Amino acid sequence: VLMAKGFLLSSEKAVKEAVESEESLREYIPLYKELEEYETSKLPWGTMTENSAGKYVEHYMKSMRLQMVANEVVEKYYDFMHIEFDAVAKALDNHDVVLDYYDYPLADGDQEYVAFVYAKGMEAPQFVKICRESDLQKVYREVAANKYSDGTPFHFTEAYHAKWKYSARLFNLLLGGVLELLELSRDSRIRLVPSGSLHKIPVESLAVEEGKADIVSDCYASFTRISHVRTLLTPDDFDLKSAGLFGGLDYGVDEATDAPSRGYIIGVDEREPTRLAPWGALRQTLKEVNKISTLWLMAKYTKAEVLTGLEGTPEKFRELSVQGCSVLHLATHGFFETVKTKGNIPGLQGAFRPMDLAGIVMSNGNEGWFHGNNLHHEGLLTATDIAKMDLGKSKLVVLSACYTGDGAVRSDGVFGLQRAFKKAGASCLVMSLWTESDEAGAKFMSAFYEHLLLEKLDKNTAFELAKKEIRQQYTHPMYWANFVMID
Repeated sequence: VLMAKGFLLSSEKAVKEAVESEESLREYIPLYKELEEYETSKLPWGTMTENSAGKYVEHYMKSMRLQMVANEVVEKYYDFMHIEFDAVAKALDNHDVVLDYYDYPLADGDQEYVAFVYAKGMEAPQFVKICRESDLQKVYREVAANKYSDGTPFHFTEAYHAKWKYSARLFNLLLGGVLELLELSRDSRIRLVPSGSLHKIPVESLAVEEGKADIVSDCYASFTRISHVRTLLTPDDFDLKSAGLFGGLDYGVDEATDAPSRGYIIGVDEREPTRLAPWGALRQTLKEVNKISTLWLMAKYTKAEVLTGLEGTPEKFRELSVQGCSVLHLATHGFFETVKTKGNIPGLQGAFRPMDLAGIVMSNGNEGWFHGNNLHHEGLLTATDIAKMDLGKSKLVVLSACYTGDGAVRSDGVFGLQRAFKKAGASCLVMSLWTESDEAGAKFMSAFYEHLLLEKLDKNTAFELAKKEIRQQYTHPMYWANFVMID
């Protein structure tokens, strides 16, 4: 259980770190990068092109060659395979509880959710059955069946509004049963390890009781997400020394008028292709990064690097990653498409993997969106592009953009920007599960950095306080429940 969550991602990171760190493997870095490029340009399985079979065999032989030469030194980078429950239990304090969720397929085609509960003093994790995927989807279907007074269907975020019954129902399905088994108090610190659809549900923002405003995170000292239990054994080095801030970007000659939100709105029916339109200016993002820059100067007595207009290119982002920037903040547009929705978008033609269909829009991004393709997309950073970078020194990556927490759910996690930044080595991510309001997003980020930099609060406390402040200004969860922090 301790090794299973995120096993493929941890394995990929281990091989990448070994090749880049071990002197004996330095000569194989070009081979590693060549194999990466092959994976990026590979066509869907079953697509026949000239010598495609020969290229596949050649790729396989090169992969085996790299694996053979790396075997002798790579084992020490697989330390995550040797973790025992006792080590995790010792790392927990008296008030700490870990809820580690898993899902697995059933014979009838449904998915079953279970949780392993970790707490100090336990001799073994406690196993708890949670619910089925069909139970969750039933709630969302009921939400979609409702209509506003003007006849338009409910927005899916009504599922999280306390005034309806749906949020409390989701709480009871996902948390009610497991929390009843534990002796918890206001001092309890809960860490959630999501699985399956839980990656896309703002569990920490669910109403604990129908009709009441209290949400899950209000009831405990902290309620945070972690990628896997092994994170608890990694020292939390959060020394922030430098910052790169991207905002107020110029998306190019086809730029539309001001945009109210930071991304495309994908239809509920994923069979509908996304309408092709230029990325519009986000006026609040310039104020956002300038405010953060001022806070940084006041707290750190050094200047943050602010990239605006046409300066915020993918190349500049790569440059800052090489420099080992502690904080990377991107206030821009984000996107997550599917094979069914990408049809109208030239910049995503040829893309079919989830990691190629998720990304963030940088300076001159309209050029790549309208005139690019899967391999050449100026002004766009896909999850695939980011996964190849080295962000091991980035302690905090804030993606102040729409759909940055979204992706395709697989057995090894969410394949999208979240996976990309984690594979690249970033420690802590702040992301948005759906459309982010330009105005509310700027206010949230300002409050978060004020608590983090000026008040010197820990990142989780700063995040929760910022969310509470935005909840007071915008009561609907559409504006604040989208923000999640992932260690």
